[in-house]
Amino acid sequence: MSDEDNNKSTLSVQVRLRRTVTKAAHISVEITRALVTDDNRIDGKKVFERALEMATSPQITWQVEQDNIEVHPIQKANETE
Repeated sequence: MSDEDNNKSTLSVQVRLRRTVTKAAHISVEITRALVTDDNRIDGKKVFERALEMATSPQITWQVEQDNIEVHPIQKANETE
């Protein structure tokens, strides 16, 4: 390598990327009296609310459905450097 090669500077740019991972899980919600209306129908809204509460349990097995990486729509300088 010549001295000229050693003195070459390089140029780089940082590009901000965004990674979005979508996961899915099947959760069995036990139908209790609290989830049934007065006319003995399952209250779907309450079932979904209960499923969301249960979803935070570490026992739930989540499967990756999608894994997308894209250029972040807002490009700004890295604030940690």
